[in-house]
Amino acid sequence: MNKVLQISFENGKVVKVWDSAIKVNSIGFNFNRVILVCKGKAKKSNGYFWVYEDKKLQDLYKVYPEDYIKNNTVANNKRKQVVMVDNNTLEIIKEYESRDAAAKDLNLHSESIMRALKTKTPINDKLLFDKEYYLNNKEEIKMTLSDECNEKCLICNLKFKNLRSLSSHLQIVHKIESIDYTIKYLLNLSERPKCKLCDNETRYCTFEFKDYCKEHSKEAMKLGGKKKSKKINNIP
Repeated sequence: MNKVLQISFENGKVVKVWDSAIKVNSIGFNFNRVILVCKGKAKKSNGYFWVYEDKKLQDLYKVYPEDYIKNNTVANNKRKQVVMVDNNTLEIIKEYESRDAAAKDLNLHSESIMRALKTKTPINDKLLFDKEYYLNNKEEIKMTLSDECNEKCLICNLKFKNLRSLSSHLQIVHKIESIDYTIKYLLNLSERPKCKLCDNETRYCTFEFKDYCKEHSKEAMKLGGKKKSKKINNIP
């Protein structure tokens, strides 16, 4: 197997030499993404540049770490600065030189920071923005956040405009999937609900469970049809 070099974006130095890309995967790094970087098909993974140690293989994929890192440092302003903003006042609390620096300070993967920036999901009750975007759109951000928020996180009491934002918040901040959140916090159950006609698990759909499992879904349709017909027949 080909050894893989993990290279820092900060100074271009080798952080660690891995026996193989599989070893990288075993500690939680994104295996597929690392391979893409090694092949020159992606820029970075988990905040690092990755390259095969074998020089012949490097030439095959035309990967040149020194040149790549030189062209992707703060010196040429290709890394975006990030600001942490108070969720209520929208005042800047902290500034970061890059998204990777924010990830390191908050003890998160850079992918989590990217997702938080994209979805405007709070991290530790604080919002993150690309600094340039924040400075140019501060008033618009205020108007957006002042809109009515109907979805509340039952873990930290933060409110969100829609279920999609709440779902992203749960995954990034609380490390819990929406289905597990629904069982534990919305339904106050210890396990997934069972079908009314059998002992199978019911179907899950966006923060709620259906009354029947997949096999008995037709029963739900029949009951729905009967209720509709009864309603229609009762019209004077």
